[in-house]
Amino acid sequence: MNTPSPVEFIEITSDAQSFFRFLPPDWAFDIEPLWPQYSESTKIYALKERHSLVAAGLLFSKASPDTKAYREKAEQRFQRGLLYLGFLYVQESEQKKGQGSLWMRSVLNIDPQKKYWLSVESQSLIPFYSQFGFYVSEEVILPDLHEWILEQR
Repeated sequence: MNTPSPVEFIEITSDAQSFFRFLPPDWAFDIEPLWPQYSESTKIYALKERHSLVAAGLLFSKASPDTKAYREKAEQRFQRGLLYLGFLYVQESEQKKGQGSLWMRSVLNIDPQKKYWLSVESQSLIPFYSQFGFYVSEEVILPDLHEWILEQR
């Protein structure tokens, strides 16, 4: 009988390049060039199995590149003490296997007293985040952007 290998939740901020290699190329294109300006205020957390990343994402304590279209709204959330979860990616072969849920539970348990917010480009993702206490606090509609901002209750 094969025993599944354990999945480990780790911080990999000091090895940002492994995170960028893990991301889909278009996502890496958006964040990697800007990493030097965010690296001091952002942590990278990952699920690792057998020396390979299966899920990873960023925890920002200041406005991120993907919130630049609504920076003022983002800054207001940071001023209220909320941290931003962004660039959460689960390896395609691991999707629908609970890895995204495990990553979310793990990151939210780092400091259960903290509250978080995030944004999604697809309304279909809202139920996933709702199971972790997130609700739609705002819908952002701009000429080239349509996103839902979710905050944790």
